[in-house]
Amino acid sequence: MGFRFRFERLLRYREQMERETLREMAELQRRREGILQDLCRLRGRLQKVGAQWTSLESSEVKVEDLRRLQWVMTSLRGEIRVLNQSLVECESHLQEVRSIWLRRRRDRRILELLKERQREEFIRSLVRAETRHLDEIALRPFATSAMGGTPCPETKDVDAPPS
Repeated sequence: MGFRFRFERLLRYREQMERETLREMAELQRRREGILQDLCRLRGRLQKVGAQWTSLESSEVKVEDLRRLQWVMTSLRGEIRVLNQSLVECESHLQEVRSIWLRRRRDRRILELLKERQREEFIRSLVRAETRHLDEIALRPFATSAMGGTPCPETKDVDAPPS
């Protein structure tokens, strides 16, 4: 007779849901890191283009070069704006998933604590039953029948001569 937790299936389900949420959170964090790297790369390109723009102002300038640099800077700023929006959305979604993960972790932990308490109670009940059984065995030789104070039939000395 072993311990069997009544809500074991529910506990396994909650563990699985927590793992899936953790995976989703890790995926969102990787996506966020990718966006941050892309933003850093684009900002670096924008700085280089800005440096080219500054160098053109002090020298002889062609209109085509200015238009090309202006177009590149505008497109880079647009890409940066889009990536910033993606970053905000990703961080918002990451925060939502994080709160879901925390709730699921708390729910799983509650079930684990319940399981541990029930297991401890099961062990205590086994110990009580074993103690009770050992006490009964220890008291048998001293038990007397209700009539006359003679030992109970099951406690008679086996080696004693028949009377």
